[in-house]
Order: sequence, then C-alpha cells, then structure tokens
Amino acid sequence: MKSICRYCFSILLLMVISAINLNAQTPNENTPVPTSADTSSWYNGLVVGTDLLNPIAGAMGKDYSSYEVSVEYGLKRKYFPIAEVGMSKSDNTSDFGPVYHSPLAPYGRVGINYAFSQSAKSFAYIGTRVGFSNFSYDVSNMTITSNYWKESLTTSLNREKSNAIWTEFIGGLRVSITNHILMGWNVRAKFINHVKQTLYGSPAYIPGYGSNKSKTYGIQFSIYYKF
Repeated sequence: MKSICRYCFSILLLMVISAINLNAQTPNENTPVPTSADTSSWYNGLVVGTDLLNPIAGAMGKDYSSYEVSVEYGLKRKYFPIAEVGMSKSDNTSDFGPVYHSPLAPYGRVGINYAFSQSAKSFAYIGTRVGFSNFSYDVSNMTITSNYWKESLTTSLNREKSNAIWTEFIGGLRVSITNHILMGWNVRAKFINHVKQTLYGSPAYIPGYGSNKSKTYGIQFSIYYKF
C-alpha cells in the first residue's frame, strides 16, 4: 500500500509541476495579470474545495478513508481563513491482535493559509490548523490480562466514546486551471494536543487525524471552485 501511495503522489506532483511550467511561460494578451486594485482589495472571493486523494486511497484498500470539504475566504490575495469539515472511518487489525472499528464520524478544522509566493495562475502557501473530533469506536478480540489472577480474558468493547484535539502545520501549492477551477496539493505535519482516555486505554484511530500517535503526517490532493 505504501508503494501505491508513493506512486500516486509522484503522479500528482508531476501534474502540478507541469501546470507550473505552463504558467511560467510568457503570458499572452489574454492572460490575467493582478493589478494594484486586486492586491489592495480586502475580499478576494469564496473558495470551496474537496480532497480527492483520501477517498481514492480508501477505495484501493487503505485501512481508513475520509471525505472532506473546505470553505475559505481570500483576503488581500495573501490570507485565507479556512474551515474544513469531513467524515472518516477506520477498520484495521493491530499487531497485537484486536480488530479496531471506528464507524463514520465527523471532524473539523479551522485555521488560515498564507500565500508567500504567487504568480498570475499559481501560489505557494503555508498554514496552520486546529482540529477536533468527537467519535466512538469498537474493539473486538481484545485480550485483557489480570496481574493479580495471572489469567487472560478475550473480550470486546462496543461504542467506547472519545474525543481529540490536535494542531497541524501545512505547506502546499495551488494552480488555476480555469477562471473558476483550481487544483493543488498539500502536506501536513500533525501533533496531538489531547485525546480522551477510556477505561481500557485510548483509541487507535482518530477521525481527521489518523493513527493515534504523538505526531503523524498526511497529504491531500484537492480540487477547488472559486466563486
């Protein structure tokens, strides 16, 4: 699965680089060029987007899948306050035996992007997010060992409830395909701030974050519509 993800990432990266090379060519008379009025305007439009990579990865057999949309405003062509909401689920077997199942659960993120480099048709950005999710999960075939009795019991947990808060740092690139359609990718470094513990421990998977580790990484390839 890792080789498939690397292959998909390589193709997507080549697509973006090709688009950038096209944008870098000498503009013709029909190429829109930002004016001083454009850059001084506070409001530069509403943009709605959706991630394409994670639903495809889930369909190809990844142990989790997510479906996400984003809404952002452009301010002075540099600042982009953004909200991201989605649904995510997971099914996997860990190395120690239990089968983990997290039904479809919501998550959200809020934050901002900053465009530090841009041309007539593309821009590179960095950003940050604060994410949160409230969810439940099931664990079957879980072995519990009693330190006192020195015996083990195999059991299941149903509808264990948890929640989490995390922080993300992002870098990405976005390219205009038409006047209203944009495409782009981003990479994310994610850091857990809080995970609610249950009686038997903490969840293996967090919707919108991924595997329950102190830090993890993610990648998205998205399409956007600008109003």
